[in-house]
Amino acid sequence: MFGQRVNSLIFYSKLYSKYNNLWTIYLNSLNWNCYFLNIIKFINCLIYLKQKILLNNFNFFSLNNKYKFQLNIN
Repeated sequence: MFGQRVNSLIFYSKLYSKYNNLWTIYLNSLNWNCYFLNIIKFINCLIYLKQKILLNNFNFFSLNNKYKFQLNIN
């Protein structure tokens, strides 16, 4: 009876470790997925800014509405 109890403990611990491992692998893959998606978003943002600068259509003050109606007096 004692041996059977030990065997069942070993079996359930193996089962637990197996599914725990799968869960950690899933979380790890999710994390890598988010990481690569964020890299892609960042690259797209850089491309957008580069296009704006090359077209001379990018105002520094477009990010800040404070100076929207400021007059340019030379």
